[in-house]
Amino acid sequence: LEFRRVLFRSGFKLRALSHLIFSNTKTTLLETAKQRTQGSGGSSLTITLDNFAASRSLEMKQNTISTSRCIFIQAFYALRNKDTKLLRSCWDGDRVFQVTFHGENGSDAGGVFREGMSRIIEDLFSNHLDLVIPCPNARHEIANNSDKFVPNPRLAKVSVAEDMFEFVGKMM
Repeated sequence: LEFRRVLFRSGFKLRALSHLIFSNTKTTLLETAKQRTQGSGGSSLTITLDNFAASRSLEMKQNTISTSRCIFIQAFYALRNKDTKLLRSCWDGDRVFQVTFHGENGSDAGGVFREGMSRIIEDLFSNHLDLVIPCPNARHEIANNSDKFVPNPRLAKVSVAEDMFEFVGKMM
């Protein structure tokens, strides 16, 4: 946890001085970081997501990060402890992991993975999960940036929320 804080403070300071760093230097640093975190690929990881559980959760209005069984939450619990390098690997062309849906047929030739990723993102930015919330402009119906979201400040001290934000970063 202390390492995270030091890294965050260092990143904040570096970001504040970014206008002083040449573009090619920034690009080189980014490419180096990407290469160092790239996985070896070829590893097959499969997660199973349950649309039925997600639908029941939605019907029961379970919309907090602790009660929801939406697809984002299911993916979080399936992938949260996986090595970051694994999530930086591609296998079979374009997928990081394979997706199956519980009780549903489908072979993952790419379409099931895309459906799973779409559902993860839809849930993250939906109004039935409280991890992120619409930005103030969206809440006050001001046109500029009204499609943006911000972390829910009520979850600032919730450790699982912090883990979920870290997971979102890994997924990106």
